[in-house]
Amino acid sequence: MNKIKYIKIQENKKKEISFFRIAFLLIFLISITYLSSNLAKLFSNKKVKVKIIEFVEYETFETYNGIIVRDEKIYQSNKSGFLVKKINNLDVVKNNSIVCYIKDRKDLNYRNKILINKNDKENENLIDLSINNFKNNDIELANNFMDIFKYEIDIDSSVEKSEEKNNKNLDAIFARESGIIVYDTDGYENIIDLKNINGEFSFYNLKNKKNMIDESELRNKDFIEKDRDAFKIIRSNVWYVLSYINNNDSVFDLNKNDETNIWIEKKNNFVKLNCSIEKIIKKDNNKSILIIKLDKNIQDFIKRNIKFRLGYKKFYGYKILKSSIETKKTYKIKNDFIDKNKSCVTRINGEKVDVKILDSNKNFCYVESDDLKINDVLLLNKNNNNNKENSIKFSVENTKKIYGIYIANTGIAEFIRLNFGSNDIFYFKDKNFIIINTKLNNKIKIYDSVVVDHNKVKSGDKIID
Repeated sequence: MNKIKYIKIQENKKKEISFFRIAFLLIFLISITYLSSNLAKLFSNKKVKVKIIEFVEYETFETYNGIIVRDEKIYQSNKSGFLVKKINNLDVVKNNSIVCYIKDRKDLNYRNKILINKNDKENENLIDLSINNFKNNDIELANNFMDIFKYEIDIDSSVEKSEEKNNKNLDAIFARESGIIVYDTDGYENIIDLKNINGEFSFYNLKNKKNMIDESELRNKDFIEKDRDAFKIIRSNVWYVLSYINNNDSVFDLNKNDETNIWIEKKNNFVKLNCSIEKIIKKDNNKSILIIKLDKNIQDFIKRNIKFRLGYKKFYGYKILKSSIETKKTYKIKNDFIDKNKSCVTRINGEKVDVKILDSNKNFCYVESDDLKINDVLLLNKNNNNNKENSIKFSVENTKKIYGIYIANTGIAEFIRLNFGSNDIFYFKDKNFIIINTKLNNKIKIYDSVVVDHNKVKSGDKIID
C-alpha cells in the first residue's frame, strides 16, 4: 500500500516539473521573440534629427535705390579763404548765430608763427627734462618748471588774443534760421524739392545737371572759393525718400498715408524706421515715383543716394530649415497616359514603368520615377482610349522641380510638397531658414516634426529621433 502511494507521489512530482518546464520554455520563447522584435525594429529604424515647425510673423519687402529730399538751404561764401568752423558738422544752430568764418591766408601767419615757436624741439626737450626731475623729487633742478609752464600758458593766451583780434575783421557767415548744419553739399539742394516732383522729373538725368558734385568728390578741404557753397542748413526734421517703382510691384498697391516700415542701408546693415506713404505718382504704364515720408533720424542719413527696403505687407507663416527641403525632379505627363491605379505608365515597347504622382492639374500630372527618361514615348492607357488617334502616343519632354519636406509625426517619413506663391519665400538674417505661406501649405501643421536633413531619409522610412 505504501509502495503504491509512493509511486503516485513520484508521478505527481514529475507532472509538476514537466508543467514548470513548459511554462519556463514558453516565457523564454516569448522573451526571445519580444527581444528579437525590438532589436529588429531598432536596427531597421533610422535615427535622425527632427525639428518642430514654428509659426512666425514676417513682413515682405522690395529693395530699391532712391534719393533723399530734405528742406535745405545753401549758404555761400562772399570771399575766398579758409573756412573756420564755429558750429560743428551735424550740430544744431540757432537763428542769427555765427556758423563759420572765412579767413585770408595772412590772418593765419601770426598764429602759425607762434605755434611753430611753441612746438620748438628745444622747448619740448626742456619741458620733458623738467617734468622728469620733478617726478624724481629733484626740486632744485625742477625750479624752472613753473617758468616753462607759464611760458606755455602765455603762448596759448597770445594765440587766443591773436584769433580774437583777427575774428573782429573776419567775414562771418550767419545762419538766418535754425536747423542742422551740414558742411558737405552735393549739388542736389537747389534742383530737387517736392514742388517739382510732378513735373518732368527723372532720377537718371540728375547726374547730367551742370555743376553737379558727385558724392564721392564732396569738398573735404578747408579752403573755399568765393561764391561757392560753405554749408547748408536742414530746416526741418521731416524728410522724404524718392524712388522709381514698377507698376506691377506690390508696393504700387499702397495708398497715401499708409504706415509701413523702411529699412535703409547704413554701413552694410539695414536700419529699420517707421514711415508713411506721401504719394505715388504714375509716370507711364510701367513706372511710377514713390515718395516716402519720415520724421526721425534725419542726421543719420546725410548722403543723398541710398539703398532701401520697403515693408509693404505683413504675413504669417511656418519657419522651415533649408536643410529640410528636398528638390525632386518630376516628369510632365498627360493624365490619360497613367494607369487606373495611378502608379505606372507604359513605354511604346510595352514595358511598364513605375511612377509616383507628386502634383497634378486638370490635364497633366507630374510624376517621380527612377526609370523614366526625357524623350521616352508612352502609350495611351487602354482604359482612357476614346479613339483619339492624336493622343495614342506621348513624348516625355518637360520636367518640373518640386520642393518638399519629410514629416515624421508617426515615426514614418512622409514627403509633403511645399507650395510657393509669388513673394512667399523670405530668408531670415542667417539664411538657414525660409518662411512658407500657411494658406498654400494646409497639409503642414504647427508643431509637426520635420526631418532636419532630407538627405538622411526617403519616403516610407521608419525613423526615431
